[in-house]
Amino acid sequence: MNIEDYREYYLSLGEDMEEKLPFTAFRYASGVLVFYVHGHMFSFFDCDNFSVITLKCQPEPVLSRSTARIMSSATMRCSSSSLLA
Repeated sequence: MNIEDYREYYLSLGEDMEEKLPFTAFRYASGVLVFYVHGHMFSFFDCDNFSVITLKCQPEPVLSRSTARIMSSATMRCSSSSLLA
């Protein structure tokens, strides 16, 4: 999974989904893309380093099994590529 796949997936979840770059005033966080649901932050990652995605939720009730599998797979690929660098 790449940044565009991740972004496209979350924006497809509904009209109340929003994306912002709220930390542009901060030197080391200016590339952090944040996803919001109903105005509440729930996911973010650094666009310059897509090796970690942070989710603010409890995965069991929020993610379906197939989505959890995709996310798990993406995390393993990111971790693996980080080890090779």
